[in-house]
Amino acid sequence: MDWKEEVESDLASALRRLDALAPEISGSMSGGQLREVWRCYLSVEKCVAFVKLELDEEGGARFVNRKAYTVPDDRQAVSFAAGSLRAGLADVRAGNLSAGLKSLRDSRNYLRMLLRRRILSSRRPSSNAS
Repeated sequence: MDWKEEVESDLASALRRLDALAPEISGSMSGGQLREVWRCYLSVEKCVAFVKLELDEEGGARFVNRKAYTVPDDRQAVSFAAGSLRAGLADVRAGNLSAGLKSLRDSRNYLRMLLRRRILSSRRPSSNAS
């Protein structure tokens, strides 16, 4: 399997998982749902690295506008990530790696901000602690 087949397979798998997960989310995510988001995030991040390598594009870290990717509802964040992932996968399959990379980064950033929000909320002290 070459790198492109691996990327397409990983992205298609992550997309299936996100599409299956979104309708299941009601309110706060369960531990299993959160683990599934982590798995999807890692798959997308890996594929972003492969595409960047193929494009020979490595300009160092990019600052992410957190507000642009912060969505108050977990289900909506997963749906937005899936939409961007769907577009990125289509571009990669069509050979348009630059456009695909942008969409994959968008998907990754939605997932990253969702995970970041979950991590920060789990670190906040409980209001019951007195």
